[in-house]
Amino acid sequence: MNHPLNWNHRTGAKPATTLAGWALLFGVLLAAVPVRAAMPDFTQAIRYTAPTNFYGGVAGGMRTDPGDNPFSLEGPDVLSYKDRGDWNCGDIMFRFGLVSAYVGEGKVIKYLPVTATALETEMDREYQGKFPQITPATAGRINGFDAVSLTASRPPGGAGPYYFYFCWIPVETNIALKITAVSCNADSFKAMTNSMRSIRIDKRQVLALLQPRPPHIATSHLDKVEVGYMQWRGRRTAAFVFRSKGRIFSFAAADGGKPEDTVKSSLDSLGRMRDLSHQPDVLRMAFVDSGRTGDGPEDYQTVVNFFAETNAAAIAELKRGEYHGAPLLMMWESWTNREPEAFQKVGEYDVNGTLLMRKED
Repeated sequence: MNHPLNWNHRTGAKPATTLAGWALLFGVLLAAVPVRAAMPDFTQAIRYTAPTNFYGGVAGGMRTDPGDNPFSLEGPDVLSYKDRGDWNCGDIMFRFGLVSAYVGEGKVIKYLPVTATALETEMDREYQGKFPQITPATAGRINGFDAVSLTASRPPGGAGPYYFYFCWIPVETNIALKITAVSCNADSFKAMTNSMRSIRIDKRQVLALLQPRPPHIATSHLDKVEVGYMQWRGRRTAAFVFRSKGRIFSFAAADGGKPEDTVKSSLDSLGRMRDLSHQPDVLRMAFVDSGRTGDGPEDYQTVVNFFAETNAAAIAELKRGEYHGAPLLMMWESWTNREPEAFQKVGEYDVNGTLLMRKED
């Protein structure tokens, strides 16, 4: 069997500290929660000519479940190809993941140097014992990039593919393109492994596509917050109204069937915002943060926090963290320039603050 790599060894690399590394990590960890987004098109950044009997390209949407191991440090498939002749027994899949990295204490990602020896050891450890026959992981090069790969097989006759090819190509420090090819046919498998020579990687485009899209952020002055109850889909639920000059933003809060508890949970924060409303150098903010949960225009999960902070160091820390934290409220539904239906107001707070609305694409 011809092998697609020309042998070479790598001396080492620094741990991933680039923005792209963190962007990938962000994407990887999102696989642990129910998030689904449109898949970027990597077909120009990763040019690959599959064997003639294969078809495919851009993979489907991101997975929406945590998988068997939500901390596997691997993202979803970005490119996928299938055998036309045997759709269930011929696949070539490309995805990104972290190599020479692990989840340490406190679920913090730890990075190790990326060397040929380390990658060979890591790949051997990943696949050893999973197949009756397996070759040792070997270092080489693909399109000028260092790479490690191995092949494995099992006797024909059972369910699923019999021949396996795994390849990791570090693109930027600990960020690697991971390729898996499987087949039930020895000749087709040989063509698949030989086709790896056709891979051309545009590192600049790859890193650009790995960056998360910048969120939509709208900031406005917040004059007043009203809290109470409304009729929502035939039931009584907690409701909030944010008022500024010429604009109303209102929402029904997810209350777990206990609207009184939801209203009560917000009162201390709103009271503090009101009490600090005329003091300088104070953070007074209602933060509305929406993250995508599906492909539709309304497929977002939205959380709300109230901040009233006087400590300069704490304010700087909140700003560095983009004001994320444990959510105080979650929304069921929201409206712009519309009063809540049958709104029963139980509290009104002049806050003289900021309304920050952040929405992930």
